[in-house]
Amino acid sequence: MRTKIDISKKFNLDKVSFDLSSEINESAKAVVEDHEKRLSFGQGVDGRPMAKLKPLTIQGKRKQGYAKPRVPLYATGTLKDVKITKKASKTNQEARIMPDETRREIGAFHQEGGGKLPKREWFGVTEKVEERLLKRMGRQIERH
Repeated sequence: MRTKIDISKKFNLDKVSFDLSSEINESAKAVVEDHEKRLSFGQGVDGRPMAKLKPLTIQGKRKQGYAKPRVPLYATGTLKDVKITKKASKTNQEARIMPDETRREIGAFHQEGGGKLPKREWFGVTEKVEERLLKRMGRQIERH
Protein backbone atom coordinates (compact mmCIF):
# COMPACT_ATOMS: atom_id res chain seq x y z
CA MET A 1 0.00 0.00 0.00
CA ARG A 2 1.34 3.42 -0.97
CA THR A 3 1.14 6.35 1.37
CA LYS A 4 1.57 9.94 0.27
CA ILE A 5 3.61 12.01 2.68
CA ASP A 6 3.83 15.79 2.29
CA ILE A 7 7.11 17.16 3.56
CA SER A 8 6.86 20.53 1.87
CA LYS A 9 7.64 23.74 3.70
CA LYS A 10 6.48 27.21 2.81
CA PHE A 11 9.02 29.98 3.08
CA ASN A 12 7.94 33.58 3.51
CA LEU A 13 10.63 35.62 1.78
CA ASP A 14 9.01 38.83 3.03
CA LYS A 15 10.74 38.10 6.33
CA VAL A 16 14.18 37.80 4.73
CA SER A 17 16.20 40.84 5.66
CA PHE A 18 18.93 40.60 3.02
CA ASP A 19 18.72 41.75 -0.56
CA LEU A 20 18.87 39.12 -3.32
CA SER A 21 17.43 41.39 -6.00
CA SER A 22 20.69 41.52 -7.95
CA GLU A 23 20.94 37.72 -8.04
CA ILE A 24 17.26 37.41 -8.98
CA ASN A 25 17.66 39.88 -11.84
CA GLU A 26 20.82 38.13 -13.07
CA SER A 27 18.92 34.84 -12.94
CA ALA A 28 16.11 36.32 -15.02
CA LYS A 29 18.65 37.47 -17.63
CA ALA A 30 20.20 34.00 -17.73
CA VAL A 31 16.80 32.39 -18.28
CA VAL A 32 16.03 34.81 -21.14
CA GLU A 33 19.41 34.14 -22.79
CA ASP A 34 18.96 30.37 -22.44
CA HIS A 35 15.43 30.60 -23.84
CA GLU A 36 16.48 32.56 -26.92
CA LYS A 37 19.42 30.23 -27.58
CA ARG A 38 17.27 27.08 -27.26
CA LEU A 39 14.55 28.35 -29.54
CA SER A 40 17.03 29.40 -32.22
CA PHE A 41 17.98 25.70 -32.43
CA GLY A 42 14.39 24.43 -32.14
CA GLN A 43 14.88 22.93 -28.68
CA GLY A 44 12.18 22.67 -26.06
CA VAL A 45 12.60 23.43 -22.37
CA ASP A 46 13.75 19.82 -21.89
CA GLY A 47 16.66 20.45 -24.29
CA ARG A 48 15.35 18.04 -26.92
CA PRO A 49 14.22 19.01 -30.44
CA MET A 50 10.61 20.15 -30.63
CA ALA A 51 8.04 18.44 -32.86
CA LYS A 52 8.91 19.10 -36.50
CA LEU A 53 6.90 21.46 -38.65
CA LYS A 54 4.78 20.11 -41.48
CA PRO A 55 6.24 20.55 -45.00
CA LEU A 56 3.40 22.89 -45.95
CA THR A 57 4.16 25.12 -42.95
CA ILE A 58 7.85 25.24 -43.87
CA GLN A 59 6.96 26.10 -47.47
CA GLY A 60 4.72 28.96 -46.32
CA LYS A 61 7.43 30.36 -44.07
CA ARG A 62 9.93 30.22 -46.93
CA LYS A 63 7.54 32.16 -49.17
CA GLN A 64 7.21 34.82 -46.48
CA GLY A 65 11.00 35.09 -46.28
CA TYR A 66 11.35 34.05 -42.65
CA ALA A 67 14.77 33.12 -41.29
CA LYS A 68 15.06 29.45 -40.32
CA PRO A 69 11.69 28.34 -41.75
CA ARG A 70 12.24 24.75 -40.49
CA VAL A 71 12.71 25.79 -36.86
CA PRO A 72 9.48 25.62 -34.81
CA LEU A 73 8.37 28.81 -33.01
CA TYR A 74 11.25 30.83 -34.42
CA ALA A 75 10.13 32.55 -37.62
CA THR A 76 8.31 35.63 -36.30
CA GLY A 77 10.48 35.91 -33.20
CA THR A 78 7.55 36.68 -30.93
CA LEU A 79 7.86 33.46 -28.93
CA LYS A 80 11.64 33.49 -29.09
CA ASP A 81 11.90 37.02 -27.74
CA VAL A 82 10.68 36.79 -24.16
CA LYS A 83 11.15 39.88 -22.01
CA ILE A 84 11.78 40.63 -18.38
CA THR A 85 8.58 42.46 -17.52
CA LYS A 86 9.36 43.01 -13.85
CA LYS A 87 12.72 43.41 -12.16
CA ALA A 88 13.40 42.55 -8.55
CA SER A 89 14.09 45.28 -6.03
CA LYS A 90 15.10 45.20 -2.38
CA THR A 91 11.49 45.69 -1.31
CA ASN A 92 9.99 43.29 -3.88
CA GLN A 93 12.36 40.42 -4.63
CA GLU A 94 10.56 39.03 -7.66
CA ALA A 95 11.32 39.08 -11.38
CA ARG A 96 8.90 38.13 -14.18
CA ILE A 97 9.62 36.89 -17.68
CA MET A 98 6.85 36.85 -20.29
CA PRO A 99 6.38 36.47 -24.03
CA ASP A 100 4.91 39.25 -26.12
CA GLU A 101 1.29 39.84 -25.12
CA THR A 102 0.03 39.29 -28.67
CA ARG A 103 1.45 35.74 -28.71
CA ARG A 104 0.52 34.47 -25.23
CA GLU A 105 -2.55 32.56 -26.41
CA ILE A 106 -0.73 30.68 -29.19
CA GLY A 107 2.18 30.17 -26.81
CA ALA A 108 -0.16 28.50 -24.31
CA PHE A 109 -1.49 26.19 -27.05
CA HIS A 110 2.06 25.12 -27.94
CA GLN A 111 3.06 24.72 -24.28
CA GLU A 112 0.07 22.52 -23.47
CA GLY A 113 -0.49 20.93 -26.91
CA GLY A 114 -4.07 22.20 -27.19
CA GLY A 115 -6.31 21.65 -30.20
CA LYS A 116 -4.73 20.48 -33.47
CA LEU A 117 -1.32 22.03 -32.55
CA PRO A 118 1.42 19.62 -31.42
CA LYS A 119 2.80 20.07 -27.93
CA ARG A 120 6.02 22.07 -27.96
CA GLU A 121 7.10 22.97 -24.44
CA TRP A 122 9.00 26.14 -25.23
CA PHE A 123 8.68 28.25 -22.08
CA GLY A 124 10.47 27.46 -18.84
CA VAL A 125 13.86 26.90 -17.28
CA THR A 126 16.15 24.09 -18.39
CA GLU A 127 17.56 21.82 -15.70
CA LYS A 128 21.11 22.90 -16.53
CA VAL A 129 20.35 26.60 -16.04
CA GLU A 130 18.22 25.92 -12.97
CA GLU A 131 21.05 24.01 -11.28
CA ARG A 132 23.57 26.76 -12.04
CA LEU A 133 21.26 29.51 -10.77
CA LEU A 134 20.31 27.64 -7.61
CA LYS A 135 23.98 27.05 -6.76
CA ARG A 136 24.70 30.74 -7.20
CA MET A 137 21.68 31.75 -5.13
CA GLY A 138 22.62 29.22 -2.45
CA ARG A 139 26.14 30.65 -2.16
CA GLN A 140 24.72 34.14 -1.71
CA ILE A 141 22.26 32.97 0.94
CA GLU A 142 25.08 31.19 2.82
CA ARG A 143 27.11 34.43 2.81
CA HIS A 144 24.26 36.21 4.52
